[in-house]
Amino acid sequence: MSDTAVGKAPSLLGLFTESRSRIGLSELATLSRLPKSTVQRLLSELEAEGFISQDADSRLWGIGTRPLRLAELFRADLALDKYAKPHMRHLADISGESVLLTIHDQGQGMCISRERSYQPLRFESPVGSHQPLYAGSSRKVILA
Repeated sequence: MSDTAVGKAPSLLGLFTESRSRIGLSELATLSRLPKSTVQRLLSELEAEGFISQDADSRLWGIGTRPLRLAELFRADLALDKYAKPHMRHLADISGESVLLTIHDQGQGMCISRERSYQPLRFESPVGSHQPLYAGSSRKVILA
């Protein structure tokens, strides 16, 4: 974890996952290896900017709405999604399989768009998810 506040705040956000979407202060301090007082200060700053929110009843922290707005700006700026969607839908229709649009991000493949298969049993990769480049055909293409 970075020694600067600018590095610590995103590192805290990175501790949230699909399986760990709500985390308490003590657990965040343990996972981040930062003092509780530092984590509390960072959480307050992140909350003020909408990056994180605290459930009033459980007192657990979770991702706020600001990252969603930033993700939409990223997707709009990328424009690949807009041009690729019709072709992705066509591929999904003719193959009967899910189709992912994946980019290289920090040494991994990141799904930036998807068209789901209509099959009841299908592969799911959430938009924004990172996977190793060797795992899955859409990421293996990046390695080629």
